Amino acid sequence: MSIGPATSGYVTTRDGARLHFLQAGSGPTLVMIPGWSQSASEFRFQLEDLSRDFRCIALNMRGHGESSNVESGFSIPQFARDLHDTLETWNLSDVTLLGHSMGGAVIWSYWQQFASDRVQKLIIVESPPCMMRRPGWSPLECETAGAVMELRTVHQMTAALTGPDGDAFTRTMLTRSLDGCVSDADREWIIAENLKLPRRSAATLFLDLCERDWRDVIPTVTLPALVVAGRDSVIPWQSHHWMSQQMPNARLEVIERGDGGNHFLIMTAAPRFNAVVREFLSPLAPGRVASANLSDPRKSVSRQQ
Repeated sequence: MSIGPATSGYVTTRDGARLHFLQAGSGPTLVMIPGWSQSASEFRFQLEDLSRDFRCIALNMRGHGESSNVESGFSIPQFARDLHDTLETWNLSDVTLLGHSMGGAVIWSYWQQFASDRVQKLIIVESPPCMMRRPGWSPLECETAGAVMELRTVHQMTAALTGPDGDAFTRTMLTRSLDGCVSDADREWIIAENLKLPRRSAATLFLDLCERDWRDVIPTVTLPALVVAGRDSVIPWQSHHWMSQQMPNARLEVIERGDGGNHFLIMTAAPRFNAVVREFLSPLAPGRVASANLSDPRKSVSRQQ
């Protein structure tokens, strides 16, 4: 699926993983991180529209999309380190990070490890504080945490992903979650992008994602933050309200069902979502970018051992 004016390239992390990215536009820098097993192409509507006013970069995590396949590093903390490596390689500062679904967890881990280094604002989209219920939690606790899975379910899904029918299981899982949300063509495209990540790596990452609990981290975030939820999402919108209340400089935007407010709202509610993001970013001064060529895969960062 073509993506308007976007160009692509690769950046190399400190441990040698080659991450693929898409970029378009100029001005203040917006770096977008996709959801679990999804590719940077899920931000095609943002690359086409927001690039009129901002420098938009959609980054494929290791093993995702057109990034190189690697044997290890499929955890949220490693993804955050990969993101930091990328910002260092390009010498970007005053960046806004936007994370959809799993991408939000990558941002929380980035904050936990690097605080506000090179970052000025955060946008969290459809990303709950804690996906997996803990024993003894009340329904209210599950709702405010966004915990929609139990440990047994997570383990069953992980086993199914690594089994001989992992591709078929993925297709069934995504078809159910996308039913009524997107067109048939978009559903098939999303499934195809999802399957680019080997299922064993996808399972490892899924388990790591579900086990994370960011409720102690979120209240420490002091940067301006935009939290976006879909009223009709599988993730309770109340969990996003909770997040927005914990951060001193956060605001909440709930997109209604009639406007496409579901888990995939970056696509299904793109006009509304883009307008909200544009308003949030409008006060930014232009981001500072050094002379590093974003399309040059030879640019990398060395780590002192």
